[in-house]
Amino acid sequence: MAECAECVARPPAFGTAGDLNALEAPAWSRWAQNILGYFTGTPPVITLEDLVLAAADRPPATLFQRDLGRLGIRDWTNLCLHGARQAADFDPQVARPIYVTAAWGIIAGLRALHFSRELLTRLADELERAAPEAAGIMKTLAEGAPQSPPGALIVVDDPGFVDASGISARQPCLAVLRPQLTEHSNALTWLRA
Repeated sequence: MAECAECVARPPAFGTAGDLNALEAPAWSRWAQNILGYFTGTPPVITLEDLVLAAADRPPATLFQRDLGRLGIRDWTNLCLHGARQAADFDPQVARPIYVTAAWGIIAGLRALHFSRELLTRLADELERAAPEAAGIMKTLAEGAPQSPPGALIVVDDPGFVDASGISARQPCLAVLRPQLTEHSNALTWLRA
């Protein structure tokens, strides 16, 4: 709590997009640890920077809640697709590497959605070339995944349908809103390959 009192007494100066961009990379690293903790029952650590990013409607704050257990199928799907969009656009000939967050976000989302260890291990191995800094967390996330049947893609028109339908995340599935299919088409194709 002393840190919080110090932040209130001397709030950091944020005001430009560059300031917010500088907050995102460390926030993604923090959330990688929070996600690992979620799978082992450890509560997440929320910082002032997370609150600033949330107020600015910037990731990763836009993808998570303080209580990760309250995230639903669509939330975990969004995390997975956030990363898969970057992975689908990755070109090893271009100097722009895939973000570390994209790599572990794919694996974390799919693990939370109960996709199989075999799939997660294959994706982690493939993504390691593009994001070697994320290799450790991806392998840890993949190793903890269950053995499960192949997953499914559920396309819905009503955002509340998945939550109200009783569809269980125990059966591996991604849930995408119909209007977002075009936006996510490359990511979904990449995941299917």
